[in-house]
Amino acid sequence: MQKIPLILAYSFLIDKGYENEVSLIRNAKDKYKNYSTSLRKGKVLLNLMKSNKLLDEFIDKFWKDGGTEKGKKEIKFRDSIYIRFMEEKGVVIEDDPSGNETSGNSGIKVN
Repeated sequence: MQKIPLILAYSFLIDKGYENEVSLIRNAKDKYKNYSTSLRKGKVLLNLMKSNKLLDEFIDKFWKDGGTEKGKKEIKFRDSIYIRFMEEKGVVIEDDPSGNETSGNSGIKVN
């Protein structure tokens, strides 16, 4: 299984008009435990793609493995790293446990 192709994800998001957000993620020195790349992938997936209803399109066009069971587990793992990172900062993220980006259940709340 191919892991989340971060370079393709960046290009996809830039094409969608998220150049500033991609630049911030690329240049961030953030780390959660020993995870830095996984945190970036979590930021891209949950914070940008899911919240802007772009994940399904990205999977269809660039990451077919993302639609498989292994791909869904990969997404869930990256999301969990991002969520735990944000919780350490006092931000609670409510994510749809089914991984379905179109459910409208994801959101961010600041404590």
